[in-house]
Amino acid sequence: MSRPFRMIFAVALLVTTTGQALAKKKPPPGPVAPTACTDFYEVSNRDWLLAHPLPANGGSASRWLELNATADRQTRELLARGEANGKGPATQVLADVVASSRDLALMTQAANNSAKPFLAKITAIKQAKDIATILVALQAAGIPAIYDFDVLRDVNTGQPHGTFRPAALGLPGREYYGRNEPALKALAAQYRQSLVAMLTAAGLPSAKVGPQADAALALESTLAGAMATPGEKVMAVPAVAKSWPTLLLPDALKALAIAPDEVIVLQPDYFKAVDKMLAKPVITQWQAYLRVRVMAALADALPEDPRRAYLSVLGRAPAATVAERLSNWIRDEGADLLDVAYAESYVGSDRQQEAQAIGEAVRAAMARAINNAAWMSADGKAAAISKLGAMRLAIGKPFVPVTLEGLTTDRDDLAGNVLAIRRWNRARALARLATPNWPWPVDQTRPVIGYQAADNRLIVTAAALQPPVFGNGSQAADFGALGALVGQQMSLGFADFTGNDGIGFGKRQLGLLGQFAAYPASAVTRVDGMRTQRMNTADLSGLELAWDAYRSHAAADNSGDPVFFAAWAALWARQDTDAAQAAAAATSLFAPSRWRVNGPLANLPAFAKTFACKKDQPMAHDGADRTSIWR
Repeated sequence: MSRPFRMIFAVALLVTTTGQALAKKKPPPGPVAPTACTDFYEVSNRDWLLAHPLPANGGSASRWLELNATADRQTRELLARGEANGKGPATQVLADVVASSRDLALMTQAANNSAKPFLAKITAIKQAKDIATILVALQAAGIPAIYDFDVLRDVNTGQPHGTFRPAALGLPGREYYGRNEPALKALAAQYRQSLVAMLTAAGLPSAKVGPQADAALALESTLAGAMATPGEKVMAVPAVAKSWPTLLLPDALKALAIAPDEVIVLQPDYFKAVDKMLAKPVITQWQAYLRVRVMAALADALPEDPRRAYLSVLGRAPAATVAERLSNWIRDEGADLLDVAYAESYVGSDRQQEAQAIGEAVRAAMARAINNAAWMSADGKAAAISKLGAMRLAIGKPFVPVTLEGLTTDRDDLAGNVLAIRRWNRARALARLATPNWPWPVDQTRPVIGYQAADNRLIVTAAALQPPVFGNGSQAADFGALGALVGQQMSLGFADFTGNDGIGFGKRQLGLLGQFAAYPASAVTRVDGMRTQRMNTADLSGLELAWDAYRSHAAADNSGDPVFFAAWAALWARQDTDAAQAAAAATSLFAPSRWRVNGPLANLPAFAKTFACKKDQPMAHDGADRTSIWR
């Protein structure tokens, strides 16, 4: 064989053997792409997950975090809007309040106009009876001094009581007065500086401001000494009145038009001490104190907050701008007005009624499920149906209707608007004495869906009625998201059966224990099936009920069925760091998002039918592996 030929042959042999070697070492095929029947969470949320990688700061990303951010942005926009957009009366009132903060000169003038008649009465004080009369007048105007009044719920009976409680101090509590620790002495000095600013705003001559600040601080210190330590006493007014010939209480009850037996007093020893102070008042101290209370009540309506000095020391520095300060005040004292304005602006009556109809459809599905539950006793069914019928649904609106009756605002009078909202709040509180409907303790501007067992009521806030929960473009999607979440929370009202019904209900959940315990929760742990059992059951229950409600209202064809399941999956799209996953695995009452989607859906025959899943696929449990709660 010639040399050139040998070289050609050697090269050919090298190529051939190398190719064979490479063929032998060819990497294994990549993972099989997930399908709806193997990992519906991944398939359904693929686009969102790709578009939302983990943030660079290592935080989390989720559809619920997006929803909260949207609601917060909408609220901020609403609180910055000084012109009504025609959405409703509450939106108009809120716009008036915002507009009244735009002109600083008008703000100053309005505050002076509001304060002037009270300051004149304070200057005219001659005797103790004058002080008691002014205290009642200040309360009526929305300026608490010495005491505050509210209608609160008895923790034992649930009944309403008018409640008098101390509301006398500028510093956070009695423990801040008369102390020698350097930090508290520095705070007291800053507080005195704020008193000087408030008295200056009240129009006192500069020569009198310092002595008046000292007088106000002296009276507050005495009041602080009369206040109870934690663990305050409560005494009914009639019992107090027998041994307490007060100058204060009778006039207060008369002004509120309520009877003594409708009222309780918190810290009665404090009120007795006030009575003694009123018996021999130091008039100049009382005048100074009351002037401060008037200006403190109007501080949020002034261009510059006179409390800034001591609030900064307390770590509660007021907002830098008037707009931010007013926004904070409305979120606090004007929260009910903001709730209604938000619902008007971002939900509207038509969409609210559509959402309410979904809730009622799920309630009807729950009734069918109870009646068809072979494991329940006749008595258990009757009790459950009665409870379900009495359950109050408030979807997209405050549970207790908020009327604007009696609330009048002026676009040029922020101080007057502040006091008007306080009077409006008190009038509605008094109404609870006759009709004890207690508001849900969550603002409509926060996305919340929840069931309150104590009152057997379920609420969906207005902020929750937007994608991915509602308004997803089709009836099927809205039932799959909002309907399933309503069903989830509604089912929690029926999660604590007792006796044989409790045993029967417990047996129906058993399959979920092993199912979820087999799922990975992080790189090194698995889901705690026992700890997450209650919510795993609620998720499956919600989907069962919502599916029944949806199919009872859907068109004859099944074209919307895939959308129903995709809407549920979209709720839980989420990205977390490994550390966050591990922390949740150790403490969370909820399974990881992937399993909140795949776990319950794998138990629904309708899902397997919709996506033609085979019996041996992960998303198609069958026979003994399939768990049913209310189906």
